[in-house]
Amino acid sequence: MSKRIWECVQLEIKRRKKYLEEHGTNAYSHRPESNPFASKIICGDCNKVFARKGWRSSTGVDRKVWQCSERYKVKGVMGCANRHEEEETLTKAYLMTWNALVENREDFMDQWTEQLQSENLLEGYRAEKFIEYTDGAEPLTEMDTDFMLKTLDHIKVFEDGTLLVVFLDGTEIECKNEEK
Repeated sequence: MSKRIWECVQLEIKRRKKYLEEHGTNAYSHRPESNPFASKIICGDCNKVFARKGWRSSTGVDRKVWQCSERYKVKGVMGCANRHEEEETLTKAYLMTWNALVENREDFMDQWTEQLQSENLLEGYRAEKFIEYTDGAEPLTEMDTDFMLKTLDHIKVFEDGTLLVVFLDGTEIECKNEEK
């Protein structure tokens, strides 16, 4: 393994440790193949991770929703009052913002080129990867979990329906979810 990659791995370990502490969770990723957004959905109110819940409607329709893990931390007592979010909406937000990144690649090239020169080797490595990933990329039409895990840092959910999608290169793209 090259010294550069080793350095990047050390920086990533530190980054993940800080992320876990900041968002009050003990796992950075948990069974991503069946739960790709685990530890990646963050509350815009209290900064803690959202947890995935399976909800069944009165008509028997199953849905996957995400809500703040602080919401009912004490049984029957409402904690954090932030909204819940449909998994489908989170998937759409990721696809939409990634495609915006690809479409506006030229606007990000200055940022990435600058990051390539960064003293922080992980930042430089990420920039290199994002230049590579977006080079001649076609828009994504469906979720590719492996790719999402390589590009998405987290999605922050706000009470007013705003979703802030934060990529691993540091780019943040906001989208509004109109429906409540």
